[in-house]
Amino acid sequence: MCNFDKLKEQIASSLTESSPSGKYFPHLNVPVPRTWCQVRRFVRQQSTLKGRECMKLPKYFKILYDELGIQEDIGRRATHFCHDLGDVLFFEKEDLVFLQPSFLIDTFKYVIRHDHRESTHWTEKLLDCGITETQFNLGKELLLQKGELEHWFLKVLWSHFYDNAAEPDIVNNLIQLLETFDIATSIEKGGQSTILIPEFQPKELIADWPRYSTDDSFEVQRWISVDHKLPHGLLKRIQVKILKKIYKRSGAHELNLAQNEICILDNKKTELYCTSRKETKECCRFGISEGVRLYIHGRDKNYVMTLLSKVCACINDTLREFPGLVFDHYIVHMTVNGPSFYKLEEVQTIQAAGMRKMYASAQILDELNEAEDVHGKENPHQCDSNVPETGDVMIDIDDLLPPLPKYGNIVL
Repeated sequence: MCNFDKLKEQIASSLTESSPSGKYFPHLNVPVPRTWCQVRRFVRQQSTLKGRECMKLPKYFKILYDELGIQEDIGRRATHFCHDLGDVLFFEKEDLVFLQPSFLIDTFKYVIRHDHRESTHWTEKLLDCGITETQFNLGKELLLQKGELEHWFLKVLWSHFYDNAAEPDIVNNLIQLLETFDIATSIEKGGQSTILIPEFQPKELIADWPRYSTDDSFEVQRWISVDHKLPHGLLKRIQVKILKKIYKRSGAHELNLAQNEICILDNKKTELYCTSRKETKECCRFGISEGVRLYIHGRDKNYVMTLLSKVCACINDTLREFPGLVFDHYIVHMTVNGPSFYKLEEVQTIQAAGMRKMYASAQILDELNEAEDVHGKENPHQCDSNVPETGDVMIDIDDLLPPLPKYGNIVL
C-alpha cells in the first residue's frame, strides 16, 4: 500500500509539470554531449539500410569509429542514451544492438506465430540449401507438435526477413535473446542442440508421474500459491529458466515437457516434476486456489537438496517479474496420513535458530488426498484412508530444507 501511495503522489506531481523536464525524464533539460547527438543521428540513418537493422556489438562499434571517429567507451554510453530514448535496442549481455527496434519484433514473430500451419510452407528455393520438402515438413511438425525447433528450421524461418540469418554468430546471439525473454532455450538432446519452445508444447503430459520412483528415494516438495489467478504462461517461463540455468550444459537423460507440466530425469536419475494447478478446491486453512507444485526425488539426498535450491532460485527469479502479485511458499511434508503444509519462512526461521527438529501437526488438506489429481491422473501420494490420524509428529529440518551455509542463511 505504501508503494501505491508513492505512485499516486508521483502521478499527481507529474500532472503539475507545465512542460517536459528532467524530473521524470533525466535526459531532458540536461546538456547532452555532442558525440551522443552524432551517434543518435547516425543510428537513425543507418537503421534504414539493408543489413544494418541488427548488428553484433564489435561490428557496430567499429562502424562508429570508422565513420564518426568515436571510441567504443563513448559509443557505448551514447548507445545507452539512444536506448533510453527508444531509438535503438541495446543488449550488452547478448552482444547485440537493434538499430531498427521493430526488427526485434520480427525476430520473435517469425518464431512465435500461431499460423505456422497455414503460412509456413516449403518452396523449391530451399533445395539450394539442401532442404527437401519431406525434411521441411518433419521439422515443421516437430515444432508444432512438441515445441522442438531444430537450428536449420529456425534459419529457414528467419531467412524470410533477414538476409544474414545463415551467419552462425548472429543466429546464436538471437537465440540467446529468445532465452533472455523466456521464449525459448537451446539444450543438448540426443547428442544434438535443439531449441525448445514451450508455446508449441502440448498443454499436459500424456505419461503419468512419477515414472522412476523407488522405495529408497528421497523426496522434497513445494507448493507456491498466488493470491489471484495464476499469471498466464507462468510455468512456460519457469520451464525456460530451469532448462537454461540447470540443464543447458549438463543435459538430461529424459525430457517430458508440456505447457502446464514438466518432468525431467537427469543423468543422475534424479527426477524433477513441476505442474501448475488451476481451479483446485479452496483450502480452508490457506485460502488458495491456484499455484505451482514442485516435486524432486532421487537416491542422493544431498544432490536432491542442491537441485531444489537451483530450481527454487529459477522459480523466484520468475516470480519477481510479477511485483503486483503475492506468492506464498509452502513446504509439503508427506506423512502416512497425507501431505502437511508449512510456511517456508517459518521453517527457515526455526532452522536459523539452530534447531534440527520441529514438531508439526499432521493436518491434511482434503483436496490433495483425493485419489486423482487435478488432471485426473493417479495420485502417487494418495493416503490410506484406513490409517488412523496421528497427532503431532517430529520432523527433521534437514528433510525439509537444504543445510545452512557456514555463514548466513540460505535463500530459497
